[in-house]
Amino acid sequence: MRLKVALAVSAALNLFVVGAVVGAVLMSAKAQYEGTQPRGQTVWSAADRLPDPARSSLRQMLQQQFDAARPVIRQAHADRLLASGLIASDNFDAAAVATRLASARAAEARVRDQLDAAVLAYVAGLPADQRAKLAGPVAASRVGRGENRRR
Repeated sequence: MRLKVALAVSAALNLFVVGAVVGAVLMSAKAQYEGTQPRGQTVWSAADRLPDPARSSLRQMLQQQFDAARPVIRQAHADRLLASGLIASDNFDAAAVATRLASARAAEARVRDQLDAAVLAYVAGLPADQRAKLAGPVAASRVGRGENRRR
């Protein structure tokens, strides 16, 4: 009887150890893979890869775009906050929530369109090697997610 218990405990322990080792290997492989991906890269931070005149002028252009868009971004944020409040209220009105969310999305889309157009116009004047440094971040960037950080 003791032998059966000892074998069962040994098997369970071995299974646990093997599972832990396999899990650690998989987590390590995932971390290495994710480490090679441009995660969280913004156009603003990608400007660091450009030579100084291009870096400074790109950041200046981005800052001007965000300064101009700030009221629209604030209004979109206010619309989302109002929609959130309407959702939580006792007098829930789905149509009013949908209207506020649609307004916020439309404002965010306008800002995104303006920013994309400005960045496209800017990168059109860069040499191919510098444009390549901005390609991934341009495709992955989103409104209000760090591009307007100041140094």
